[in-house]
Amino acid sequence: MGDPNQLSIFDVIKTIEEKSLNNERPGSLNLDVVIREELSLAIKECPQSRYWIAGRMAELTGCPISKEQLDSWTSESHVQHNFPLKHFVALIKATGSNNLLKIIVERAGYHLAEDECLLDQELGKIKRLKEDLAQREKAIMGYLKDKNRKRE
Repeated sequence: MGDPNQLSIFDVIKTIEEKSLNNERPGSLNLDVVIREELSLAIKECPQSRYWIAGRMAELTGCPISKEQLDSWTSESHVQHNFPLKHFVALIKATGSNNLLKIIVERAGYHLAEDECLLDQELGKIKRLKEDLAQREKAIMGYLKDKNRKRE
């Protein structure tokens, strides 16, 4: 394997998370501006119109959502209109953007694994299993050869 004194990726991540939790400043987790910016960006980058996005979100949530509501949730001047968490997943589905999810997860001190990353991890597991099985097969074959030589 590797150097036993070398930190694993999980140890590194844990260290980063511990540092980030200890360095939080008052107000540093007020995400109002970030949420408004990322909502705006998700809507802007979506090929569909704001009307379509609002309609799709309404369909997905079963709640009435208008284009005007989208506008108020993204407007810096409407600070009293916060984006409701209950519509969060519908926004991701309607716009196809998960950037806001990534930002929130990272601000909480975690990491979001993309599908490709998960598949790479699974391939790594498979490779390690194959190597382990090959070593076990080699050991068994060696044992059987030794045993057969002793019989002869």
